[in-house]
Amino acid sequence: MPKTSKPKKSVYEIVTEKLVALLESGVVPWAKNWIGGAGGAPANFASKKAYRGINILMLACQGYSSRWWLTFRQASERGGRVIKGEKGTIVVYFTLLHLDANGRKVATREEAVKSIPFLRYSTVFNQAQIEGIEFPKPEDVETFDHSPIEECERIIADMPNPPTIKITGGQPCYVPVLDEVRMPALEQFTSPESYYKTTFHELAHATGHKSRLDREGITDTAGFSSEKYGKEELIAEMAAAFLAGHAGISVDEQLDDSASYLGSWIKTLKGDPKLAVQAASAAQKAADCVLGVTAKGESAKPVAKPEAVAA
Repeated sequence: MPKTSKPKKSVYEIVTEKLVALLESGVVPWAKNWIGGAGGAPANFASKKAYRGINILMLACQGYSSRWWLTFRQASERGGRVIKGEKGTIVVYFTLLHLDANGRKVATREEAVKSIPFLRYSTVFNQAQIEGIEFPKPEDVETFDHSPIEECERIIADMPNPPTIKITGGQPCYVPVLDEVRMPALEQFTSPESYYKTTFHELAHATGHKSRLDREGITDTAGFSSEKYGKEELIAEMAAAFLAGHAGISVDEQLDDSASYLGSWIKTLKGDPKLAVQAASAAQKAADCVLGVTAKGESAKPVAKPEAVAA
């Protein structure tokens, strides 16, 4: 029997899959409680036009400090090149599809009986992924002069078997496949408390890694708005509150900081009356894991983290 080819995915399906993949890795593109981080809205360096709509979400949450993006061709035309091994990010745009009276595609609007909008996509690369081109210096963004909170810093520094923590300037997230927490800088937050609570939230997610508590919401990828996702976010927020309390910092802003998750929490809690108690128990284990406390309340000895193998 002849092989049947799989139906080609629509641009809508491709974009949705990319967005879901971000959400499933812990990146929530529309949740932001810090200032700046991308030098302005993401924009195409060739046209100098800012991206709009879904493209803002797809680009801004990639974690790059530069706002500038180019296609492979645009980089080449300017004497630059994409660094070997770098992967691009898709952006979408509408063009007009011109059709004649029989529904066949024609080249110009003059030949067409009707024109319909048609969604297409291209792949772009950030300034950080390109070499050989002189880009403008990043625009100044508002920052705040915060002093580190000593107890919070101690908690973060003393976590046994910690994930890698990178200050990228972009969307805070935990990436399970890399066991990596990505954070904006302290000075980008409007208060140091918000910075540390956000860091505690991401470290709480990291406790679910298979090398630590092996928690289902992390080891089994949970779709955004699913019950697993809602439960994992609830655990992380509760753990962050526990850690904030342990450090002696205010948790008054906790609910405001968590607004993007309320929908999934409410849905999940209504569907499972046992969840609040179960989530609190899991959150306590996550907080204890960050603090290096055993089930008996004893301090755990730091566990050496395996060295990464270079590709």
